[in-house]
Amino acid sequence: MENELKLKDVIHRLQTTPGFDVYAINHLIEDTGANTVLRILARFSVSLEESLPGFDKGGTESQTSVWKSAHKLAGSAEMLGFKDFGQKSKHLSSVLKNSDNPNTHVGEISAYKNEVTDLIGTISKSFPERQNFL
Repeated sequence: MENELKLKDVIHRLQTTPGFDVYAINHLIEDTGANTVLRILARFSVSLEESLPGFDKGGTESQTSVWKSAHKLAGSAEMLGFKDFGQKSKHLSSVLKNSDNPNTHVGEISAYKNEVTDLIGTISKSFPERQNFL
């Protein structure tokens, strides 16, 4: 019961996030339960943080790193209700996977890095106890 109340509070805070789909996270809650959703959200936050160093490698290495991160984050983001971020992740993943020139997408990668950083901040503010669920 305590985790259900905690999750309701987290979702209430996240609802102000542009592109957040409360229906998606509610489906996940129905399928798995509050404790599991809190654990998935905490792990997703860690995955976002772990993706940041890959943005600064440069060249083909950066493109590959960002492609892998965007691909990994896409499904989790949408499942947790971050619909817009998930769609952007899918798009960037596809663009980078099919690109031969890493310098072509520097602007998109930079914008995506900013979105990752913003989402980390949003989750941190909305779910300050996330470390307890890892």
